Amino acid sequence: MLRASGATWQESADAAGCHIRTLRKYRDYPECKEYLKDIRKEQRQTAMSKIANALPAVADSLLKVALSEKTRDYAKVSACAELFKIYKEHCTDEDLREKMEVFQEQLASLERGPTVIDISS
Repeated sequence: MLRASGATWQESADAAGCHIRTLRKYRDYPECKEYLKDIRKEQRQTAMSKIANALPAVADSLLKVALSEKTRDYAKVSACAELFKIYKEHCTDEDLREKMEVFQEQLASLERGPTVIDISS
């Protein structure tokens, strides 16, 4: 876990009470690779959660900078550009999400196969 958190191999080995060569051997085991992958994924999710929680405050700060009479023009341009970029990416993400849902519905329909209607009765 230390290694996945950014510690060096030597720091990780010292904390585990083993030699660095022993620790490096373990990294080749599938279980170890999977564990490190899971830890890194969890760390990314934690970081993204923190960022998502801070986004409303960040947006408020950017809006204050962009709309303030005291802000220099170059800073206003930069703040406005970031706001428009964020908005455009959000719209693009929403559009792609909607298209993905349509594709998933179409794929599910194809996987189910054609609908057969019995007209003989």
